Amino acid sequence: MIVLHGLATLTSSLLLALGGQESEGVLSAWLTAEDGAYVSTPLLDGRIELVHARRRSSSALARNVEKTVRAFDRLLPAEEAAPTEAETPVLVQLEDPEALGRIKAALGQRFPYLTGWAASGERGVGFVLEQPLLAGWLAEVPGVKKSEWKPGNELTNRLAQALLIQRAGRLPQWLTQGLAWHVELEVQNDIYCFPFRAGFVGKKEHKGWQRALKAMLGEGGQPAPSMTELASWPRGTYDDRHAALAWGAATLLAEYFPEALPGILSDLEARTREGGRITHPDGSWETVADYELPAEVQVEVLDARLGTSFLGELERFCRLGSSYVRPR
Repeated sequence: MIVLHGLATLTSSLLLALGGQESEGVLSAWLTAEDGAYVSTPLLDGRIELVHARRRSSSALARNVEKTVRAFDRLLPAEEAAPTEAETPVLVQLEDPEALGRIKAALGQRFPYLTGWAASGERGVGFVLEQPLLAGWLAEVPGVKKSEWKPGNELTNRLAQALLIQRAGRLPQWLTQGLAWHVELEVQNDIYCFPFRAGFVGKKEHKGWQRALKAMLGEGGQPAPSMTELASWPRGTYDDRHAALAWGAATLLAEYFPEALPGILSDLEARTREGGRITHPDGSWETVADYELPAEVQVEVLDARLGTSFLGELERFCRLGSSYVRPR
């Protein structure tokens, strides 16, 4: 695990990166933003740290953060969760791709494991990191109409991902992203955050995911989802089928089995911690980089917590849509 020097050091470093000041040698080559310096604002009694350009009002961003956190707490009440030792989530709204590139470079210098990611420079529109617990997105995307880019949706989706990481560590990709889309749809009433997707997004793709799932498995004749398929969705990628199934699976759990969700996350976190650790004969241990929980372990946890077949209920939910009824 990467040991940070605390939230104050991380946010200070980010502000220095975005404000053109020196960082006492910890991080260098800082951006002097054309729009002015960035500021850091603690929200919800320090539960979230928000970094944004000084020229932008923090009130609208703060309201979005608060709505997202309320929705997340309804999904996973704090008293029912077993938090990990993750740090406070830091959110960064960046003004342009140059700022994104400079932040990547700075983080790549500070955290060696991010060197490859940092080399992508200004490419991309946002990110979520597990360590440090940091989420960022662009306020505007060059060449994209404002009606087609909604930074509020980016904030909600990426904050939901960060809160899940804080709560339960490294969850399977389908569950983290699926729950983030579920929260985004509840808070924003549409979906505009499509991590790692390239190309045009049609109007119908911002809503109507339930109908799309039903059409895909019904009239479309596509096969029912398997746990292997769900569990094998590679991180850092996007495709329509995996995205729809992830949203469907997460929504099934969130809306029809809400009492089981905290236990599912807790069990998956514990099994991931157990499976992702190698113990040596002398008693010392090390974590397995990028460990992913096997599909058979995931479905074992899900079936045990639901008291029924997760895959069977997922297929029924996908085919029936709003007509689905949870088994008695």
